[in-house]
Amino acid sequence: MKDQWNIPETDRDESAALAQQTGVSEVAAGLLIQRGFSSPEAVSQFLEPSLGSLSPPFILKDMDRAVSRIVKGILEKETILVFGDYDVDGVTGTLVLLDFLKHCGADVSHYIPHRVREGYSFKPGHVKSLLVPRRTKLLITVDCGSDSNEAMALAAEHGVDVVITDHHSVPDHPPHAVAIVNPKRHDCTSGLEHLAGVGVAFYLVMALRKTLREKGFWSTLPEPNLKAACDLVALGTIADIVPLIRENRILTRMGMDIMNRNPRPGIKALMDISRMNKDSITAEDVAFRIAPRLNAAGRMDHADRALALLSANREKDARELSRSLEELNARRQSVEQQMVDEAEDYLTRTPGAAEKPAIILHRQGWHLGVLGIVAAKLAKKYHKPVILITFDGDTGKGSGRSVPGIDLYEALSACAGILKGFGGHAMAGGLEIKQEKLYAFHRAFNDHVEDITAQKPLSPRLDIHSRICFDDIRPGLLDELEKFQPFGNLNPEPLFIASDVNVVSDLAVGEKHRRLVLSSPGGETDAHVMAMHFHTARMADYPGSFRHLVFRIQWNRWNNARSPQIIIEDFL
Repeated sequence: MKDQWNIPETDRDESAALAQQTGVSEVAAGLLIQRGFSSPEAVSQFLEPSLGSLSPPFILKDMDRAVSRIVKGILEKETILVFGDYDVDGVTGTLVLLDFLKHCGADVSHYIPHRVREGYSFKPGHVKSLLVPRRTKLLITVDCGSDSNEAMALAAEHGVDVVITDHHSVPDHPPHAVAIVNPKRHDCTSGLEHLAGVGVAFYLVMALRKTLREKGFWSTLPEPNLKAACDLVALGTIADIVPLIRENRILTRMGMDIMNRNPRPGIKALMDISRMNKDSITAEDVAFRIAPRLNAAGRMDHADRALALLSANREKDARELSRSLEELNARRQSVEQQMVDEAEDYLTRTPGAAEKPAIILHRQGWHLGVLGIVAAKLAKKYHKPVILITFDGDTGKGSGRSVPGIDLYEALSACAGILKGFGGHAMAGGLEIKQEKLYAFHRAFNDHVEDITAQKPLSPRLDIHSRICFDDIRPGLLDELEKFQPFGNLNPEPLFIASDVNVVSDLAVGEKHRRLVLSSPGGETDAHVMAMHFHTARMADYPGSFRHLVFRIQWNRWNNARSPQIIIEDFL
């Protein structure tokens, strides 16, 4: 499906005024205004984020109750269990909290469930299999637990206090717990709904450190430097595709600095094995190279492998663990491609299947750990919500991904009476369903999506941020654009458009990529720009010129040198 181009009109006078006030270029000033930063103070905070600008942790509802109960557990040496999710967000959040509690000398252990055998979140069976044998007094969840009503009630019956930390949607009747620290609570006014699970865990650690400081706890123990954990916060935040704004931007920016300057052994091993350019690691590198390898552990085996890698202190151990994750990732890619092919084959052979408001496919034996990635690929291609369900007997477990404009959690909530269980957020979710309910789910889910799209039809859109001449692609502008990083959800990498672009030279690179030299007569000089176009399946050879060209602008770093280049995204 061809993208619709959205090109905003910019107020040149406003851009020029902000550029004069802040010292940035007019191009950068226009981009800042689009993102809502129109004063010198706001621009400074955006371009130079600092930990001092973080919102205080106690604005989160129940944070005081959570801290009070955990401090008691630390001081009285109670048995504490940290129960985390199996994705990168949950693994990193578990490690942030686990490291802090161990530093405090707490009697703490952790548990991450097996994705396929146990499924998502804390369940009633975990009370007897985990809490009772370990004589647990305090359970702390990370990135899960907000909908575990039955399990939390059973834990209370066994004398276990529970602190839930999470960022998933909270039901109208939340579970029983000492504290539920979740910015998506209906009664939480913190304004921190954008935090990932690891972000909530980090905020809990911030609050614990402050309270322990007030109690004089650090007089006999070194106070931990929480900035050192920001690399883990960055990993989980980027991997979970939450908005990279405000607190998320600050924490991720600090974490990316750590990864670039002094990465921990586990991250360095992943950088090596994925052949990353270690001169400048970006959020894109984390999202498409590091995170998939960490997620492969939970998808294909057990997430404890990812946690072991991230907590490894010796480079030798980290290298060995990274190799095992690389093997799991290769297996994941193979299984994923097979499932994509099967889904595409069905959609091609079945008239009308791809034209419905949503795509819902099911099959016996599909790998549960890979459903979400395949659903994401199909959602991106067809630009509509996708639910994939794998059946084992008469019970199916599914994973879904959505597109902007359709809140997946709301859509699943509309089908709550049909489903055995569900959870998630706007863009991703999971469900459990009985075989006999499948037809009713198809109809109810598609009806809900159709009601929404009838009012506002969905169509893929390419948001272009600025018109530009090749003359403007100078080192100063590229340095400014780097300060806009990290790029991600709600802070996209700027897209530019230039017109009347000529192809000076064109060279194939491998089977799918092309390297070009381009020029445009629209500026004061006939500036030449190096360009790359990846995955050029649309055409074997380029025309001699483009009427319009859409691209990103980046530094090309190689062998301690750098040069400007553009990355082609679309053209006419």
